[in-house]
This record gives sequence, C-alpha cells and structure tokens, in this order.
Amino acid sequence: MESFNFPVDPKIQSEMNEVAIRRGNIIANFAFIESLISNFVIMHYIKDEKLVSSFQQDIFEDEFFSYILKFNLFKKVLSKYYTQDFKKFPIDQFRQLSKIRNIIAHASIVLFADRKTKKVLTQIMFNHNGEKFNAQEKMDEYDVLKNKIQPQLQNLASSLELFNITMFNEITRD
Repeated sequence: MESFNFPVDPKIQSEMNEVAIRRGNIIANFAFIESLISNFVIMHYIKDEKLVSSFQQDIFEDEFFSYILKFNLFKKVLSKYYTQDFKKFPIDQFRQLSKIRNIIAHASIVLFADRKTKKVLTQIMFNHNGEKFNAQEKMDEYDVLKNKIQPQLQNLASSLELFNITMFNEITRD
C-alpha cells in the first residue's frame, strides 16, 4: 500500500481531535461499565468487605482476566440467582456495545486523499480488521446503545442494592 504525506486542512485536524476526544470518552465509559459488571459479581460472591479489595486486585484486575470472562460470569450470576432481572436484561445489546467499543478502540483512523489535488477529504473512517466504518456514525451508534443499556444497569443496580447509585449517576451521565 502506498503512503502519501498530504497536508491536513486545519478543519480536518480539528475533526480528528474531536474524534480522538470522543473515542477516549467511549473507552472510559466502557471501562466503567466493565467495572460495574466486575463489582456486581464480586458483591454477589464476596460478603466480607475486607476481602473485596484483595479479590478485585488478585482476580479481576489480572491482565488475563478478560472482559469476556467477566461478562460471562455476570450472565451466569444474573441468570442463576436473579432470574427475573436476567429476563429483562439486554444481553445482546451488551454484546453489541462491546463489539462497537472494540472497533472504536482498536481501529486505525483513515483519511482519504485525492491524489490529483493532494487534498485530504473530510470523511474520517475507522479501519478495523480490514473493514472500514464511518467514525462519527460508529461513535453515534455506541452512544445510542449506551443510552439504552445504562438505565437498565441503573435499574438492576438499584433493585439489587449493590452499588452506590448516586456515584453511578454522576459517572454515567455523559
């Protein structure tokens, strides 16, 4: 693949900066959602507050304890011990949110340039595993799905009284 070094218009550079900021916010938001899932599982199994921190550090914060493993534990606990809540919980939407987050987090940013005019065109794309996605559309898709899922997480947390809802509201507001 040929590489070209075309000057980037300041407007496009500004758009790229906005994409970078929004991308960072999405990654941070999903990290918070992942921590809620971890906390749900931990609070279900560990009743001794003295053990919670060490369990979290030793198990859930281990680099090999993946999000998928945490999510599978979450699903098992929810389906086995909280069946009514499990029936209402949007598992498929959660999977889709995770997939979109991965695309956004791991994709490279692609700019298109016109070889004749040597101008960078304005469409910013994510390239993930050879598939191209419009960056703004993919981030909008994440936001729409997040806004459907977060209230359900809030309701679950509230009904099970496992989380500090005031803190949850503050962190998930954006």
